[in-house]
Amino acid sequence: QLSHHPPRLHHVYWRHAANVLEPRPSPLMPRAPSATLIFLILTSAAALHSRLDPCLGEFTRCPDSGVCTMSSHWCGAKSGCKRGQYLCPSDSRTCVDSAADYAKCPGIKGTHLDWTLGTEARLDFLVAHTSLSAQIGQLHNTAPELLELGVPEYQWLNDDQHGVARTPARATVFPNGVGLGATFSHATLRAVGAVVGREARGLHNGFLASDPRRRQMTCNGCGLTLYAPNLNLVRDPRWGRAQEVYGEDPTHMGELVVEFVRGAQNNTAGRTDADGYLQAGTCCKHVAVYNTEGHAGGPSRMSLNVDVNARDLWETYLPAFQACVVRARSSHAMCSYNSLNGVPTCGSRGLLTAVLRETWRWDGFVVSDYDAWANIALAHHYNATLRAGAAQGLNAGIDQEGGSALAISTLPAAIRDGLTTPAAVARAFRNLFRLRIRLGMLDPPTHVSYNALRYNATELASNRRHLAVAREAALELMTLLENKGGALPLDAKVGRLAVVGPQANVSGVLFGNYAGSANKGNWGLSLEAALRERLGGGTVTAARGLDAIGAPESRDGFRAAAAAAASADATVVVLGLAFDQYCHGDDDGLGDHCEREGNDRRIIELPLGQQRMVAALRAATAGPLVCLLVHGGAIAIDNATRAACDAVLDAWYPGIEGGAAVAATLFGDVSPAGRTPVTFYRATADLPPLSDTGMYPNASSGSRGATYRFFEGAPLYPFGHGLSYTTFAYSSLSLDAASHSACDAVGVTVTVTNTGSVASDEVVQVYLKQPDATVPAPRVRLGAFERIKRLAPGASIAVKLSVPPEARAVVHGGEATGEAVFAASAGVTLEKGRLEIFVGGGQPDFFKGRLAATTSIVDTKRASACAAQQDT
Repeated sequence: QLSHHPPRLHHVYWRHAANVLEPRPSPLMPRAPSATLIFLILTSAAALHSRLDPCLGEFTRCPDSGVCTMSSHWCGAKSGCKRGQYLCPSDSRTCVDSAADYAKCPGIKGTHLDWTLGTEARLDFLVAHTSLSAQIGQLHNTAPELLELGVPEYQWLNDDQHGVARTPARATVFPNGVGLGATFSHATLRAVGAVVGREARGLHNGFLASDPRRRQMTCNGCGLTLYAPNLNLVRDPRWGRAQEVYGEDPTHMGELVVEFVRGAQNNTAGRTDADGYLQAGTCCKHVAVYNTEGHAGGPSRMSLNVDVNARDLWETYLPAFQACVVRARSSHAMCSYNSLNGVPTCGSRGLLTAVLRETWRWDGFVVSDYDAWANIALAHHYNATLRAGAAQGLNAGIDQEGGSALAISTLPAAIRDGLTTPAAVARAFRNLFRLRIRLGMLDPPTHVSYNALRYNATELASNRRHLAVAREAALELMTLLENKGGALPLDAKVGRLAVVGPQANVSGVLFGNYAGSANKGNWGLSLEAALRERLGGGTVTAARGLDAIGAPESRDGFRAAAAAAASADATVVVLGLAFDQYCHGDDDGLGDHCEREGNDRRIIELPLGQQRMVAALRAATAGPLVCLLVHGGAIAIDNATRAACDAVLDAWYPGIEGGAAVAATLFGDVSPAGRTPVTFYRATADLPPLSDTGMYPNASSGSRGATYRFFEGAPLYPFGHGLSYTTFAYSSLSLDAASHSACDAVGVTVTVTNTGSVASDEVVQVYLKQPDATVPAPRVRLGAFERIKRLAPGASIAVKLSVPPEARAVVHGGEATGEAVFAASAGVTLEKGRLEIFVGGGQPDFFKGRLAATTSIVDTKRASACAAQQDT
């Protein structure tokens, strides 16, 4: 078992990692002292920890000699150091007594290890002192050591989308992306990101100590560079990865992505933290226009070409990525499998260089999705040979190959053939090491306060602070879709409860995909177990109802399930979808109940067997029948099922604390306030062809528009919908001015009053309409939102929101296609005219208590001009 930091450090560090830069304090976390004070505390704590465990930071202890070194090559008698001493990475013949003496190592000054130099000067040294072959070797997610330079090997691959997922450690499992999106909470996403980044750093330190010779090079999840967040929008609910992302709206997505990234990295507006280091690195993935897996009547994502015009690209598909790299300054980005307008994204200079680096002035690195670099030639056949495809990707702006090393292995030949240059390799090499420097991986170990953090493989299972954040997120995502006659919350007098459904007793299904070890181990409470625990002395009768989530019929005709419901005071039936290893029992073998990477659903209707199960339960009981949804992608619930359910509560994939959160919500311990981050359509027939990536209605393809911003039909449940156990009234809406210039944010103030009898959160939403737009624009769009926490009955609060100018941008020249779409950023425009503003607890066409106001935008400017004005 690995050593861990003292309890006092545990408490102090939590406040540093999650709260120092938090502008919206969470009730779970106290307001932080100054960053300077915490830096001093942690510097002292790091020194203390270095005495308790002599190998700090990227150093590991040789099992035989006890020497702290950056490379196992120097273990044994080779170093000549004594037990507990540090072998200087700059000089393999010199030892110092402790981490605090690292600065005494000779040969550091003026090198890549000299922390007093600027980052670019350190990179200059690295480039000048590495061979071309050594630089190429670093362009892979499994990067070898540079022994002569004292640089250890490193595994960049860490699929930590909603928790550190695939290690033996019992890391905290947060709700999957769509559930986090349903919280509509800036503070919660910041806190979740902070814990994920904190656990990644602490486990990295711990796992290094547990594997000093191999440095966990085969471990996915033992590093500091996260492959998260996934911010592709849900254009179509059939998409197999809809569960991973925060929703369908670019403003909503961008706001939450910024919070997660800043929490995980512990940075603000592109700056590093008080120490000058990032806690972890995050990845904006997948660039761009990736929202189809294939195998549902369309081509595979590996060879798919997506045609989009400039309007859809800049109005819908790119704004969240811009927020991720410009506002949050995420450390890296991942190019996607698909082609965009005929060019593989991983080989698109227009996307990876013209947009990311030149337009957005970003200096992070680009990694390919697994084997997507090689697929430029092997799957898309964009280039005739693998070496030509490798050169295409490198010249376009890729810096690292994810997956195999097929592409980079051909770079020497590509350079000999004149297809690319050593300078292009050096550029990629620099971009990768820039992040290693920002993470503190090449600096004195006592300078990096994060090095004091260390977790072993078991202790996170009982980390109350981290689990409290997971519980808060799970509670906040609970979305009450329907509640006839106040069926929920359940009466406290309920003593007999029936729990029905084939997944009710499986905890792993609550996590969603990319939970890895937790899925396999079924950690935590299942829904059935959580309800048993909540009911205490009552009786819970469980019945599967169906043999599997996709089974068309029950073997016993639902007799056991009906009997359980008939004898109960209330019945909870678990409905929804499955993913990955839980996908079995489909009615036709094609996975229409199954959402997973590599598989899109063909239809969105609730599986037939589940419809029949609900009908059987309704016939068996006159008591409350609560339909509980567990899923990622939106489901079309038929009229008969809706009529049979007294209440519909959506739990999404709620994570490790999901079972307890469901129980607390059903029995009224908390009032639900989640909102749908996606549109629920009435039927598959409402959707455009899965291959149609256009957002606007299109008569030629039969599309009625995609997502709430463009859809012309009537949804089952609209984006932003969610009920409560109380009621709210909106009043006193005011704007900060009657008119605004094009570059101005619009300030909105509204009073929200809890007019019911239960304390509850409320999500205040601001929507925009632009009746004077001179080019096509969304019919309605989200401008801003804020989650109010725990407003007491009878209490009122004045809520201030700011609608940024980019939330109302339109695209001139939006009809451009092909490579011209990348230059079309110059056409993103803030137009003059009326701006209609609607405020309430949902969309203006569906929320009865909404308020409205209008302001006038008095001039027209390019968005780029406004960005330049803001910079100055």
